[in-house]
Amino acid sequence: MKKIFLGIFFLLVSIGLHSQRLNSGLLNFNNKDLGISLQYPDSWSLTILRNNVLSFKSAKNELGAFQILIGESNNDSVDLRFQFDALMHFADGAKTSYDGSKQIVSYRTIILQDGKHLEVYHWEILTPNRIISMQYQIDASLKTLPSVFEEVKHAFSIIETLNVFNNE
Repeated sequence: MKKIFLGIFFLLVSIGLHSQRLNSGLLNFNNKDLGISLQYPDSWSLTILRNNVLSFKSAKNELGAFQILIGESNNDSVDLRFQFDALMHFADGAKTSYDGSKQIVSYRTIILQDGKHLEVYHWEILTPNRIISMQYQIDASLKTLPSVFEEVKHAFSIIETLNVFNNE
């Protein structure tokens, strides 16, 4: 009986430690004025550029840039749907997914800026009362580096933890 109890105890402790490791290394961002909360890697820095723009950079690699533009609250769902459908219409190769009360459109573009080709990953998120735009931008010549792949994974993890609430 004592062996069974010890076995269960060690199993529960190892499950608990594994859960902590999955959540370790993340910082929480919660802003009632913007109406959002999210988690981001502790190896990234966060700067609020304007009242509604968040900019993230990896302190370790500094390869790409991840930004979030939080749209103004809008209780006119028809207007929001029109804006969102227009984004979907003009985004070549856009993919749509749903996550609870959020509809997400993702697509990729390549732009030329200061003589460099930049690959930009876009996510447009429609919530019940606003549109949130996110993008990760990287020099296209670096996109095959493993560290870039890690940064893109971190960007996806930020998107997965995004919670939007009414800020009025």
